[in-house]
Amino acid sequence: MLVGLLRAYLNRGDLLHDLGETTCQLGKALAPGEAPTARSVTTMAASYRQRRLADRLDDNQVQAIVSAFEHGTPRWQLAERYGIGVRSVGRILWKYRQRSGAA
Repeated sequence: MLVGLLRAYLNRGDLLHDLGETTCQLGKALAPGEAPTARSVTTMAASYRQRRLADRLDDNQVQAIVSAFEHGTPRWQLAERYGIGVRSVGRILWKYRQRSGAA
C-alpha cells in the first residue's frame, strides 16, 4: 500500500513533504501508550516552495518538446529526457495547442 501511495505522489514534490509528515504522525498515533496530538495535515510545509514548470524549462526546451512530440517521440521519453513528469509534458502540449489554435 505504501508503494502505491508513494508512486501516486512521485511527481508531486509539493505534497511529498506533507505525505512524509503525515506518515510519521500516523506512526506515532498508532504507537501503544502515546496519546495522539491533533494537527492538521493539509498544510504542514508552509515554507516549501513548489517548483513550477516555468522554473525548470526555458522557451527553447518547450519548443523542442513540442517539436519532438510532433515528430513522433512518445511523452514518456520526453519526460525522461527533460527530467519532468509525463503529465507535465501533456500540459506543455495542451498549452501549445491552445496558443496555436490547433485542435
